[in-house]
Amino acid sequence: MKLNYYEIFDKFSGLKNRDERKAYLKKCENITLLKILKAAFNPNIKFFITHIPEKYKPNTNIVPGMSDYSMEQVINKIYLFELNNPRTPNLTYAKREQLLLQFLDGMEPREAKIFLDVLFKTIDVKFLTASLVREVWPGLLPVQLDVQKKE
Repeated sequence: MKLNYYEIFDKFSGLKNRDERKAYLKKCENITLLKILKAAFNPNIKFFITHIPEKYKPNTNIVPGMSDYSMEQVINKIYLFELNNPRTPNLTYAKREQLLLQFLDGMEPREAKIFLDVLFKTIDVKFLTASLVREVWPGLLPVQLDVQKKE
């Protein structure tokens, strides 16, 4: 049975130590998880979206596993919200916001929150840090030479 990404992150947060968390991330590895982590933690990737659209209300009527949009689908469209992406030179902010609303409205609320957290670079998963991601997947994120807040 395929887990939602919030289920993966919930289990990850409950693990006892760094080694267990690293092993669990590796076990859950798939292209979507890597794209989520890269977009969330790569400081070179920046997004147009700076706030949750006013019209957005989490769709609490979606039955888990029965949403119109999955994380796999929307993470493959994340380039639509990326600053300076050469594939979207004529896409207006209004159109980007409209697309974001469409995606969010069709996702399970907790999956939608993860997607928003990725766009805002505020992924809120206990113990999940850029440092840990670099340990599990060297080369996924750029090496930070300056000293940032301790992770």
